[in-house]
Amino acid sequence: MTNKIKKLEHKKDFLKKEKDRLIKDQSNIQRKIANINKELKEINKEIKDHDKNIEISDHAMLRYIERVLDVDVESLKKELSSKLSKTDIVKIGDCDFPFNGHKAIIRNKNLITIY
Repeated sequence: MTNKIKKLEHKKDFLKKEKDRLIKDQSNIQRKIANINKELKEINKEIKDHDKNIEISDHAMLRYIERVLDVDVESLKKELSSKLSKTDIVKIGDCDFPFNGHKAIIRNKNLITIY
């Protein structure tokens, strides 16, 4: 075998290996693109589904309970207020304390939440 043929055979082997490597890279890239497209599709669906749902404010929920379910919210407020000692709250100030198995949060002399 001549020197020129050896060089050509060597170059041929190199090019085959390079081609195989590129085909493998191409396959990996196509798989990554497919995964990205799947994730984009899921994100777009979530965005679309989110747009279908109406968010309900706490105020609307309160009015629904009061007006549609006919719950006397003012009576509930009075009942809750009667269970809290305003004198103690004024003395203590901002605080968190146990309340009927839950935790009550007082800020600026107002009961802001119970959880």
